[in-house]
Amino acid sequence: MDKQELEFILQEGEGLKIEFKEFFDAKNFAKEIVAFANSCGGRIFLGVDDKK
Repeated sequence: MDKQELEFILQEGEGLKIEFKEFFDAKNFAKEIVAFANSCGGRIFLGVDDKK
């Protein structure tokens, strides 16, 4: 992923395949991984809040 792609993802925000997590919480992180594994996959960005 290059800088331009990251900026685009941050601009678009969360969706079906993108999730932002401000901090690491093992229980909630595991739930997100399972949810993505049971669907079409996706990306989780740690250290990013919902306000980007």
